[in-house]
Amino acid sequence: MHIGNIIFSDPRFIETPPAWIEHIPFAFFLIETLKPNVFVELGTHYGNSYFAFCQAINELKINSKAYAIDRWTGDKHSGYYGIEVFEYVDRINNQNFSHFSNLIKMSFDDANPYFNEGTIDLLHIDGTHNYEAVKHDFEMWLPKMSNKGIMILHDTKVYETGFGVWKLMEELKNRYHSMEFNHGNGLGIICTGNDVNTDFLHFIEKSNHDSFNANLFANLGEKLSLKLQTDFLLKELKRSREEQEQKNIELTKNIKEMNQIIMSRSWRLTMPLRYIMKIIDLISRRF
Repeated sequence: MHIGNIIFSDPRFIETPPAWIEHIPFAFFLIETLKPNVFVELGTHYGNSYFAFCQAINELKINSKAYAIDRWTGDKHSGYYGIEVFEYVDRINNQNFSHFSNLIKMSFDDANPYFNEGTIDLLHIDGTHNYEAVKHDFEMWLPKMSNKGIMILHDTKVYETGFGVWKLMEELKNRYHSMEFNHGNGLGIICTGNDVNTDFLHFIEKSNHDSFNANLFANLGEKLSLKLQTDFLLKELKRSREEQEQKNIELTKNIKEMNQIIMSRSWRLTMPLRYIMKIIDLISRRF
């Protein structure tokens, strides 16, 4: 199947944490291949993944509706945070994607009734990562998936205590056409629909028997991650230099002002002595 050049594009909006960055080329590929009418993401945080999907929708001029669902308060896996994260995401969305993208600030369960059954073509689940939570999210949102439906699950290769996405993925592999990437903490792709894009089904079948696709996206993800890390370090270095230059300017200014003060005081303090020396000089000349 044809893989377009968009997989080589740089994401425009990236913030820490960087966990999803290595899958952004695949996100671009998914949008180009599936052209979903409705895309939904459960768990958005700073929007590294969500805005990558939106960027592809926008640049490819695909007629899609996108929905990011999150309470934007964090959890025990992502960490807890304040309103500033939602304000950042809301600002980026309003400035770039609001003509097709919507932020829904509520729990996954509360948002679920707002979507009709059989309407979601692409669903990304990236909420709480324990087994019970991710299984609940999968089962609750499964009826909302269309006949073309694809679900993706992040962190399928994280086996730390409290993470159970890998366990759900093992169960789903036996029930659906699916594939899994091992890089970037793991990404599971599950075909929940009965009429999934034929080219994409061929992509999955090939990926399960040939490492080419896995290696391609792993390499693209690694290069992108390294590039973004380098860009971040260069920006930090530039910021540090600018701060140091500003400190040097302030220090030079302070030294100049101090010298002016010292000279001014010295002039006043030595005025009597200079007056006496002038008188002595005049007297010495007369005699």
